[in-house]
Amino acid sequence: MAPQILRASDRTPAPWKNGGGITTEVVAHPRGAGTEDFAWRISVADVASSGPFSTFEGVDRIITVVEGPGMALTVDGTEHLVDTRYAPLAFSGEATTDCRLLDGPIVDFNVMVRRTGTKAEVSVERGSTVLRPAPPPASSRSSSTAPPPWAGVGPPRPARRGPAPRRRGPRRRHGRRGPRGRHLTDVR
Repeated sequence: MAPQILRASDRTPAPWKNGGGITTEVVAHPRGAGTEDFAWRISVADVASSGPFSTFEGVDRIITVVEGPGMALTVDGTEHLVDTRYAPLAFSGEATTDCRLLDGPIVDFNVMVRRTGTKAEVSVERGSTVLRPAPPPASSRSSSTAPPPWAGVGPPRPARRGPAPRRRGPRRRHGRRGPRGRHLTDVR
């Protein structure tokens, strides 16, 4: 399967199943499935206040804080401190789950899968990853000595350290304001 680019500008924020916040679906299977009939679902959520999580019967969930100070997540009476960015925590979707924000809003990355036939694992890649298109079939390659158009130009660059460079140009804003007046779902 070829990699796909899933652009933030193509996503539509929607209320949580319990109405307590906003989620933005990145992708789900089958395409167009709702919260009651997906086989698997990946989303990003803006969590602006403490409160209960939605219940999803028969679903395994994996949550990863990607922005903000973190939260204390109480799952069936056991508290889990989720205060390290990019450290996934798996839990059952039918568990009674409550969130207490530690020091302000967060953004989290969610993976949810139905237990009947689907498994998921979340890991964070901390190195450089280079994606290149698959080479064309041998019958369509030219006999030229020049590198084929799908070949990379030079060696892969090392991963950047520190914050991503800011893009120039107009900003489109979606969503609510977060800490320090910044929009939680700025798109650049």
